[in-house]
Amino acid sequence: MGYTRFSQLTEPSVLPGYDLRPFRHGDEDTWIALLNTGDFGVWDHPRLRRMLAGERASLPLEGIYFITKNNQPVGTSCVFFHPSDHGDIPELGWVAVHPTQRGRGLGLLLCQAALCFVRDRGYRYMYLKTEDFRLAAIKTYLRLGFEPELTDPSHVLRWQVLRDLLSGSSKEI
Repeated sequence: MGYTRFSQLTEPSVLPGYDLRPFRHGDEDTWIALLNTGDFGVWDHPRLRRMLAGERASLPLEGIYFITKNNQPVGTSCVFFHPSDHGDIPELGWVAVHPTQRGRGLGLLLCQAALCFVRDRGYRYMYLKTEDFRLAAIKTYLRLGFEPELTDPSHVLRWQVLRDLLSGSSKEI
């Protein structure tokens, strides 16, 4: 999915009782725990160190966000920068909210923070990758203004099924 609507982007408005902040050294254990709630595979310190070292793409610490409640992180998002011949391409990655905090719009706020981070650095495009079963996340991305990018012939049917599921007109993929 791609995002280009930066002129319509609003700053995140954090809910009462929550705060939004960037990564701080010492957040590693909490970040690993949050990522392990998000269907991103198994996370541990070696994997996190590899990602922070740029194994996948550049991951600036100031582009890692947390939503906190009582100073305890309960949600996260981050921004990767992938090198290309035309400059870096930002990617929204690893949006996860603790299961006890889901359904409050925290994922949307975390995505807005990442989008603002990218916009404030002069970028006019950001993308993300997700899986079909992440319906709540896809609904959030569409609400923010991300649009499907149909890069494979199978995507037309997959997106029709997803739109049917999101509208409640179909019960299964």
